[in-house]
Amino acid sequence: MKVDNIASNTSNDQRVHNICTECFEAFGGHLHVRQGSGKAAISCTDEGLHKDDETLTLNLFGNWILGVANSGNDNNNKKELKL
Repeated sequence: MKVDNIASNTSNDQRVHNICTECFEAFGGHLHVRQGSGKAAISCTDEGLHKDDETLTLNLFGNWILGVANSGNDNNNKKELKL
């Protein structure tokens, strides 16, 4: 699965707190589906839905780092390196 850069520069200081379920699932998220009464619960881990989480997270961090590095903003780059 290719991971696109989902972060972008913005001029306001507000953070996005909500995302539509279609976008959430398009970016690899999944929603819990209730099994109904009397049925055994099946976890998302049991279904293998988290098997690539570490790789995908590292890809997102890598894309973020490349975005910072290629931003041309030397002050911001120095600030980010002080983490």
